[in-house]
Amino acid sequence: MTNSNRRVLLTLALPFVMLCASPSAGAQVSGSDVQTFATSVQHLISFLQTTAANDPNTQALVNNLQTAINNLTATQLAQVASNYNVAAFSDAVNTLITTQPTTRNMPPSDPPANLFNPNFLICQLAQNVGVPVPSDPGTIKALDSSIFIAEEAATEADRLCNAVVAPGTTVPQCAIATVLDLIAEGLERARDILTFCDPVVRTAEIEAAWQNTITTDVDLANHDTNITNRLTALANQLTQVDSDVINHTTGTNTNVDASLSAVDLDLNNRISSVDTDLNNHITGIDTDLNTHLASVDADVLNRATQIDNEIGSLQSLNLRLKIENALAAGLVIGLFEVPTAEGGYLDLVRTIVVDTINKVLTSGGTVGTASKSLTTGDTAKASGQFKTAYSDYMSAYQTAVH
Repeated sequence: MTNSNRRVLLTLALPFVMLCASPSAGAQVSGSDVQTFATSVQHLISFLQTTAANDPNTQALVNNLQTAINNLTATQLAQVASNYNVAAFSDAVNTLITTQPTTRNMPPSDPPANLFNPNFLICQLAQNVGVPVPSDPGTIKALDSSIFIAEEAATEADRLCNAVVAPGTTVPQCAIATVLDLIAEGLERARDILTFCDPVVRTAEIEAAWQNTITTDVDLANHDTNITNRLTALANQLTQVDSDVINHTTGTNTNVDASLSAVDLDLNNRISSVDTDLNNHITGIDTDLNTHLASVDADVLNRATQIDNEIGSLQSLNLRLKIENALAAGLVIGLFEVPTAEGGYLDLVRTIVVDTINKVLTSGGTVGTASKSLTTGDTAKASGQFKTAYSDYMSAYQTAVH
């Protein structure tokens, strides 16, 4: 996991930290706590084996973890457990292995043959071997909790191992650190496997929805044409019937005028009823078509708005990542040294530096002289020394994140 990912995870998990912070390394744990911890680790190993059934690298990592656990003495196992808040870790693992993936809404059993199905590409294979595609939010939330607890424990153990001044010597502290690192790495591998296909699925489903609006529009147009043709044929038949009645009436003897009048009246009444029924039916069809077309138009507009919003968010995120990469790498880029009023991004650079400092402080970290460099940059910016201001902001950013 990269440093930026760890910072995001720490920010999201801050309320959880307050409740579940692990005890200090080396703290005494009871025998029942050690047993609970060992059971939780075995449950975790089983979960990782199932999740990474088709990933040889992760399977190798799990095997290394199992071997490392098996090679621990009872004392070392207790020392490993002492690096954890055992209750919090056990709760997180139990949540992870008992979370049932949320059932997704399935397509109808008899969809039209011409609908465009989402193209999940290689992720279709993942779905076929039992990996939820896309990932289940409940499972990922439980994984994030487990990863945070595991990394907190591993960080302290690594510190103790690195403090040992016996190069080339296997010491208990480093054996313990190895187990804790393997637990954290295994959890991260599981999360990577489960979330790998999420972007592909979202893109495929958006594309399928767009293609199917086109198909629906064509189907409605064809349906409208068919109805028009049927109405035209019906009108022609009624015209022919009316002509036949007139011809029959003209050729009839005047002695049967009364009978013909009665028949004519009856026919007119029937034709009027048919016309009324047809008008009502046509009105109903028009209303139904208008309702469906309005619904399709609304869906298309909503989807377009959503796509525009997502593109805007991605563009903003992309610009921020480029600015942060430049600040971290010490790169000088012309537009980043120019204020907003003159078409540049110096003001955005300052906003990102301030946001980064605040997040580091909120997560419990230290920023050293970052705030001082920020103030120096503000002074330079106010006096029109924009290049100097950018350099000071860069210094503040690098101090805060290192």
